[in-house]
Amino acid sequence: MKKRKKCPSCGWPVGFQTVKCPNCNFPVRMSSASLEKSIDQIRKKPLLTIGIIVISIIIYPFLQSESLKTERILRKADQILSKSGVYYDGFCVRDFTRYGRHPYIDGLNLRQKERDELSNVSERSNPELYKEIEDKYEKLSDDYWSWHLANKLRQRYLALSNCNSKDKLPEDFQDMKKLGLKMQKIFPETYKEFPNLKF
Repeated sequence: MKKRKKCPSCGWPVGFQTVKCPNCNFPVRMSSASLEKSIDQIRKKPLLTIGIIVISIIIYPFLQSESLKTERILRKADQILSKSGVYYDGFCVRDFTRYGRHPYIDGLNLRQKERDELSNVSERSNPELYKEIEDKYEKLSDDYWSWHLANKLRQRYLALSNCNSKDKLPEDFQDMKKLGLKMQKIFPETYKEFPNLKF
């Protein structure tokens, strides 16, 4: 069955060639005339366009989510390990990067514990307690994941420090430490509670 296109404003069914919604007059698709107008505006005001692009580039890092930032940090750490040749010492790298256990949170069974605890409480008759349990496990989950990501970066630094490679350079350690400082800015409370995650 063909998927129908709908107006993003009111949800009215519209055709694929429709420019404006017949129900609410919302612009559904950019017409060739409005596209030409936009291109003409860019031609007439190039400085404004350049300014918008520069501002977008400057504010983009601040708009990124924590998960996206940490993902990029860990990807860069993996690239450092790869460039330094440490990955060739596979057994050593695996020893340092295997799953780490949080000091007091069982991350693997966290969701099951939450379900077990919530199953004994009625959301309708005791909404305050139900919400309190949900909040408690949400905080535990956040604490676990911030520790887990910070620990993953520390493990990569330990692998870089301890595994053999003839291609390792001092810059690799400096770059890894810069990533560590970036991670500390994302999870300051985690590093305060677990200073051993710093390197």
